[in-house]
Amino acid sequence: MSVTSSPPPSVVDLTNATTNDDHINLGLWHREHDRHKEAETSFRNAISTSPNHSTAHAELADLLEDLGRTTDAEESYRRAISLNHSDPYTYIYFGILLRGKYQQQEREGGDTSTLNEAERCFRTAAELDPLSSIAFYNLAHILDDTNNIVPAEAAYKTCIRLDPSHSDASANLALLLTNQHRHPEALEAYTTALTADPTNTAAIFNCANLYEELGRTTDAEAFYRRVLELDPLDPAVHINLGYVLTKIHSTHPGQPGPHTKEACDSFRAALTLTTLDDTTRQRVQFELEVLDGDPSTTPHRASPDYVTAEFDALAATFDARLVDDLGYQGPTLLHDAIVEVYAAATGRDTPSDGQWTVVDFGCGTGLMGPLLKPWAESLHGIDLSPKMLEVAKEEGRGYDTLRVGDTALLLQSNDGFEAGGVDLLVAADVLAYLGELEEFFRAAAFALVEGCGWLAVTVEALEEASGRRGVGEGGGGWELLYSGRYAHSEEYVRRLAGKCGLVVERHECVDLRVEFGLPVVNHIFVLRRGYGG
Repeated sequence: MSVTSSPPPSVVDLTNATTNDDHINLGLWHREHDRHKEAETSFRNAISTSPNHSTAHAELADLLEDLGRTTDAEESYRRAISLNHSDPYTYIYFGILLRGKYQQQEREGGDTSTLNEAERCFRTAAELDPLSSIAFYNLAHILDDTNNIVPAEAAYKTCIRLDPSHSDASANLALLLTNQHRHPEALEAYTTALTADPTNTAAIFNCANLYEELGRTTDAEAFYRRVLELDPLDPAVHINLGYVLTKIHSTHPGQPGPHTKEACDSFRAALTLTTLDDTTRQRVQFELEVLDGDPSTTPHRASPDYVTAEFDALAATFDARLVDDLGYQGPTLLHDAIVEVYAAATGRDTPSDGQWTVVDFGCGTGLMGPLLKPWAESLHGIDLSPKMLEVAKEEGRGYDTLRVGDTALLLQSNDGFEAGGVDLLVAADVLAYLGELEEFFRAAAFALVEGCGWLAVTVEALEEASGRRGVGEGGGGWELLYSGRYAHSEEYVRRLAGKCGLVVERHECVDLRVEFGLPVVNHIFVLRRGYGG
């Protein structure tokens, strides 16, 4: 026998009632029992009975929002507020709706007026009820989202003072403090968040990330495992655990420690999850190939999808990280090498008086652009990452064209340059993502002007590389390092250059940047396309 839920006597009595409050109470009962259609009817009956009753409009708005009918919900919230300016909770729930509406708009172009109205709603709610922790939490959240850091921090702290058990407020405050590099305060805030709610997985995960950033890999491992006990289906946790396991007890910079097998198991666990997006899947698969150490499975290049995903993610902070944190000097060193070679060959101080067709292959955010522009009648950038190219364009680094692409673009005529018509082709810190270089050198030779076209490249020096796996192309030509980058030997580059009709005009070894506190030694080659072949 099936049993159905029936309204209690008091609610049955309401079904024959005609007062506004009776209809609202009946609607609330229906909603509690997931009878949404009946709940909506009851709230609309309440409005019919008393059109100016703000509570009926507010309850209807809340229901409609839950049902995903946001346009109707917005209209009802506005009506409720117009009838009653003193209910803080109507402002709070309307503000939450507006914030969600803005997030949807942001994916389609954005309208900050919606976000501004949401902020005003939360401010009004906090003014109406200075003891409402919910009002201050939502105000803090939206201020945080809009990078109003100081007032956001104050609002989070007010929320926590009013409600010390508000775990999410403490967790969000911790993340805000982390982003300001106020790490001791951030750890204290995470402690508060997890004291309030030991099952707050977002707080545990972000605290693990902070421990990893601080080099406290054992603590990071413990916290990632703690998240997995609560949520074993989150691929990001498996991936981050894999990364931290490679670092624990490592005795050599850039090389994984004794937990490599466990790290691989963690990466494989992530790959089994259907929630893992395609680009991250590519990245994790490549990490497994890096760690595997099996020559038979070593890829000859990093997957283009992997490279695109990696550098799209890094684009916003790439310049600061590469130049400021890692001391990257590639553009300047490559520029100086080109000048010296051309001066030795021709006796001229300047390679070109703005007459060359120049291609910056793997241009990224365009750090080489300003150095190349004085030599160029036309300057063209090619990169796999659309977001890196966006930065190059926004920064105005002198490129006439910017294209998303790979070596195939060097083998065809393009808007601005034609194959066989390129005077200078540069590739700064790009070949570290290619193991086998013959395809690139053949494409470069095809693109350059016969007899006087120049190619300038940097390659990570295999002879000096740390973090070596010892697997790669036979004969010591190239290896895939534990860093996920490829290193190449001087002999290999010289051999390929000759095979592809390129003449080495200059070679030197330089410290290109720093990694794990050690210099990363690179070969700089300046080559000229020969005649024929």
